[in-house]
Amino acid sequence: MHLPPELLLEILELCDLATLIPCAAACRLFRRHILSPAFLQRRRAAARGSFTHSSLVGVFYMHCEREARPRPPPFTAITADPAAAVASIHYYAVKHAGLCVYDPVTGRRAFLPPPEVYDLSYALRRTGDDDDDSSWFRLTAVDLRGSPIQAQSFSPADGEWAPVIEAPNPRLGRPVVRLSPVILSGAAHWLCGDNRSVLTFHLDTAQLGRIEIPGWQHWHTIWTGHEQQLLASSPDGELSMIFGDRLVISIWVLALGAGWTRRKRVDMGRILPAMMEPGLPFRRHRQLYFEWFGERSGAVLAQVAGLGLFAVNVQTEEVCTVGKRSRDIAAFRYCPYEVDHIARLEAMQSSGVALLIVPCVLI
Repeated sequence: MHLPPELLLEILELCDLATLIPCAAACRLFRRHILSPAFLQRRRAAARGSFTHSSLVGVFYMHCEREARPRPPPFTAITADPAAAVASIHYYAVKHAGLCVYDPVTGRRAFLPPPEVYDLSYALRRTGDDDDDSSWFRLTAVDLRGSPIQAQSFSPADGEWAPVIEAPNPRLGRPVVRLSPVILSGAAHWLCGDNRSVLTFHLDTAQLGRIEIPGWQHWHTIWTGHEQQLLASSPDGELSMIFGDRLVISIWVLALGAGWTRRKRVDMGRILPAMMEPGLPFRRHRQLYFEWFGERSGAVLAQVAGLGLFAVNVQTEEVCTVGKRSRDIAAFRYCPYEVDHIARLEAMQSSGVALLIVPCVLI
């Protein structure tokens, strides 16, 4: 049975982004429609304010020197799409050779000399026109150790690190929990080790700020630990915090003018028993250990002591097993490997290549 072209094009309008990529390689009619600027603009506008769950491809594991074996593989795939490529730009460190910022979809890269400041934390932003090699990213190195806090930014348009900017140290008492910040509205956000607040640092003006965590969460963290809390962002660009209490995941959002409000609660203790091997006893007192939050997919990567590593879709409550592992592997070693499906389609416009396989090395 043959469908009229008009009906086929209507079906394409309803397809998810992951399905559109093989469709664009199926025939000229599909390709011309999917890769048209009007179609891509509509899909990008529709994707704003929501997570794209199919964008999570897999997870990387950062190996360290002298790490005990056995170790997890460097990359673990979650999706069945072997040609998925990360469209968001990432940075990776080359020992004794500075830094490299690399866009795996376009193959564009920039090698940077070491900054003057101690690069304890990095904040990477896409800026300007993706077709302009002089303004496609801005990388900021931040030293949170001493007083004052120091930061230094690099842009390809300048070709060198900008002068160091400084801000008075707010005397955190304890360092930030995780070095990778959440970037919202030009400001980097770190969860402080004092269990009470979030440190904010505007990457252009060096303006420091502090956001208080709800008082009850301070006592919760004392009795659990930093591995049971995770800073994230909502689809609407709001600051979010993810808390773990035993096997329960709670997501709180800092809404403008409304303070912290709970948006979602996921009970992993209700989901995991159906995923376990037959005959294996299930104990609800197991603890969650958060690894990462996927900014594109909205997935939470979490270890469950004694069971393994799981990717949790907090909106649909779907859980995917990433791997079985023991608790003796150090925390904060995993990071998500995500795709921007629309960027992959845009790359097909100019290259004519239907599928793109690109390796990527992350910090």
